[in-house]
Amino acid sequence: HYVRGARYAPTALEQYLTTEFGSTALSEVRDAELLVPSYAITLPKPDASGNTCAPMFFRSWQARGLLLGPGVRSQEYDFPLASIARAASAAPTYFPSATIVNKAGQSFSMIDGGVFANNPTMTAIVEAYHLYHSKNIMVVSLGTGIEPLRINASKASNWGDIFWEEPMITFQACTPPKQKAAGISLNAICRKLFHLEVSENYFVFRHQYVFARHKPTQRNRIAV
Repeated sequence: HYVRGARYAPTALEQYLTTEFGSTALSEVRDAELLVPSYAITLPKPDASGNTCAPMFFRSWQARGLLLGPGVRSQEYDFPLASIARAASAAPTYFPSATIVNKAGQSFSMIDGGVFANNPTMTAIVEAYHLYHSKNIMVVSLGTGIEPLRINASKASNWGDIFWEEPMITFQACTPPKQKAAGISLNAICRKLFHLEVSENYFVFRHQYVFARHKPTQRNRIAV
């Protein structure tokens, strides 16, 4: 267990993202719009309420100058794709926070958007509804996968708070009743707010991992 620091160094992940994305910026995304949730633990300056932390969404259309707020420049929404991916994968306790810079030269410290939008489906539906003004929406959800739940009972009999923390999170997120309830809640919200029925157009794909006898070591693991 890693009480005082992140489990993994981000070096391998950052190298991979740079190799895949190069210097491509969010404003260069074409043929599809991109929406990525993340959370800023340090903003370039406090907001109107004095907060220096806030949820953030990287929106490709705003990076191109569409639907901007008053007095805001598109450069403030434009980041390298590699930086966005690093920010969105900076899950607390797994990777350190990511420091990223937009084209306006502003610096942000970011962590994984899952801290406020662990299932970002609702945010995608809301943004699509306002962006396209259409109820003709299909949701295709590609999950990060399901790891088989296995616990050694003899070891667990002596576990305390720290050792139970990770399994409890897994129970809450991955059990079938929870997954089904999330889909039902999503459909109810869409029906109430937008008179939109998504249950027949909501497809979820999750791959179940099959681990080899020897798992990769901490040094050579990479999360993508």
